[in-house]
Amino acid sequence: MHRILVAPQAIQGDTITVTDPRERHHLVTVLRVTAGDPVECLDGEGGRYRGTVLRCTRKEIVIHIDERQRDEGSELQVTLAQALIKPERFEWAIQKATELGVRRIIPLLTARTVSRLTTERAHAKLNRWQRIVREAAKQCGRPMIPTLESPTSLSQFLQSSDRSELLLMPTLAVEASPLGGVLMKHRALRAVTVLIGPEGDFTPEEVLQAQRRGAEAVSLGPVTLRAETAALTILSILHYTHGALAHRDEHEDVSQRSSRRASE
Repeated sequence: MHRILVAPQAIQGDTITVTDPRERHHLVTVLRVTAGDPVECLDGEGGRYRGTVLRCTRKEIVIHIDERQRDEGSELQVTLAQALIKPERFEWAIQKATELGVRRIIPLLTARTVSRLTTERAHAKLNRWQRIVREAAKQCGRPMIPTLESPTSLSQFLQSSDRSELLLMPTLAVEASPLGGVLMKHRALRAVTVLIGPEGDFTPEEVLQAQRRGAEAVSLGPVTLRAETAALTILSILHYTHGALAHRDEHEDVSQRSSRRASE
């Protein structure tokens, strides 16, 4: 079934009217959708609608809603605070983070961040990144589009962070605790922020600053992972142990096994 993103305001009663030129072009020109074809629509806020195309014109596509679903995604609320790295790698990281169900993405400026964006360039990049996360959500069927915030410094982010949230900071800059052991202490985890550094890692001073705000410095093993690989690794682990793939009745066993592996 073909899948598209629609604006919440496009949903009126039992119909959805698609006027976005890109989605309309994709449906009509690329997919060659015609009246009578089934379509799945996502509103980016948890709404999933399955319907049938009523008519296609140059200006709009009208879809009748046959079935409505509400999907809030995983119970675990994950924020990815990713330091700016090389553009293609950063874009890959936020694409995969979207597929893994993160709720919020924050580009970070750190001491070792090479990319320094002007206000104008940051705005252009933000528009591009938003298109990437939207397309990733549509491709994999995620009903919730992550909130993508403007680039901010690590210091500013830490000052505004919620102290009740678990902050995980994978790093080799200081002696860190095995990730499995930390997750075992937080079996009832509901909200977590993952801080990923740039090429060259966070500085020891940055780690100390984050620890003062309650961050847990964690180890993903003895090897040096690229920043985007570290992000994908820890998000995948969280997805399995606490997110949509978690088996609640086996959670304690999984956490214990993760802890043993991480400490070996």
